[in-house]
Amino acid sequence: MSSIDATMKNAVNGMQAGITTARRAASQIASGRGDSESLQDLKQAERQVATNAKSVEQANEALGGVIDVKA
Repeated sequence: MSSIDATMKNAVNGMQAGITTARRAASQIASGRGDSESLQDLKQAERQVATNAKSVEQANEALGGVIDVKA
């Protein structure tokens, strides 16, 4: 597996983990069981998804550069 593939896979896994955390925190908040920790978890999940989305974007750009060089 190339480093671009590994980066993409890790970033997608990180996004999925962040979405899972966000869903759990949002569910707690919506049910009235949430507290400040739930809000912190939701904000952390937002940052996690955004950071990993940026990694996917950069890997995609790198892959595009490789394709351009080979073409």
